Amino acid sequence: MLLDGIRVIEAATFIAGPAAAMILGEFGADVVKIESPDGDPFRQSVGAPGNPPTPFNYPFNMDNRHKRSVVLDLKQDGDRVRLYDMVGEADVFITNSPLGTRARLGIRDEDLLPLNERLIYASVTAYGETGPEAARTGFDSTALWARSGLMDMVRPAPDAPPARSLPGMGDHPTAMTLFAAVMMALYRRERTGKGGAVSTNLMANGLWWNAFQTSAILCGAEHKQRPAREDAANALHNLYRCRDGRWFHLVLLPEDRNWPKLIAALEKPEWLDDPRYQDRPARVANRHALIADLDAVFAARDWPDWREILIRHAVSFGEVGTLADIPNDAQMRESGALIPCDDPETGASLALAAPLFLKGEKRRKPKAGPLLGGG
Repeated sequence: MLLDGIRVIEAATFIAGPAAAMILGEFGADVVKIESPDGDPFRQSVGAPGNPPTPFNYPFNMDNRHKRSVVLDLKQDGDRVRLYDMVGEADVFITNSPLGTRARLGIRDEDLLPLNERLIYASVTAYGETGPEAARTGFDSTALWARSGLMDMVRPAPDAPPARSLPGMGDHPTAMTLFAAVMMALYRRERTGKGGAVSTNLMANGLWWNAFQTSAILCGAEHKQRPAREDAANALHNLYRCRDGRWFHLVLLPEDRNWPKLIAALEKPEWLDDPRYQDRPARVANRHALIADLDAVFAARDWPDWREILIRHAVSFGEVGTLADIPNDAQMRESGALIPCDDPETGASLALAAPLFLKGEKRRKPKAGPLLGGG
């Protein structure tokens, strides 16, 4: 496998750090998860409020497969020495402990890098490692989703409350960022023979998620709250509901070229000659009428009919999927986003693949995460 021979030491909890280590393990790295005697608190998240209860520890299994677990109490000198010995033979060390905790436990980059000149020290923080808030703790819901403006902007109407994020929603993409940084550092090490420190943080990833609007405000643009669906700025980049209650997102880009395709799909040839919809400026000026007309048309058929019609006419759309749709989604399975899982300890026959694909390279089959201290 691609990362055979790479040894990863993970001293991290919950999601972003462990998920990055899991991806390395999926492609062959030997990942050793360092846990306190009480274990990663994420082991208990399956019973947390809001997480659907099952007999299987699906959150922990997702982000900790392909790992071995070693228990060390890094508050004790002897266990810290054991860690230092392990670091001396490792290729990558991953942590998302708060900066103050790293200092107390002796696991800062300045503590570990002198032990191994080839070591890559990979760090995740909430707000970055410099600046007045570097020591603050945070989660993806606070440092990524709320801080970046996404929570404020992703709401259904200007007078609606800010939109809450889902558990781990920002942690997993942030893990991909850290994985990319580690791979970049491994590439540099191939050229120089030297390791070094790499890092990412939740706040920076939130800004990257919100790059379009962040760039606008940095250029002096005036931000306006997004309008309600019925008052959308572009009727052809909007949500619509079918007769059976299913929603989908219509996206007609580039608009002038694709407008005739939509007309044909809707069987509304008279709209081609309607002065209200003659060109893009007219459609923008008359967007409320166009939204109402589209609402009426789409409400006349069920979603399976519209899905087939829109595909046949090459009109771009995205069905608003539900979690219940996922297990039976053929495209998710056949594209490799969902992969077979035959470990009965996971409670599932399918698992999520790390969302990157390198042709010709194998990945490990998913399985349950390690038992605490199970090696």
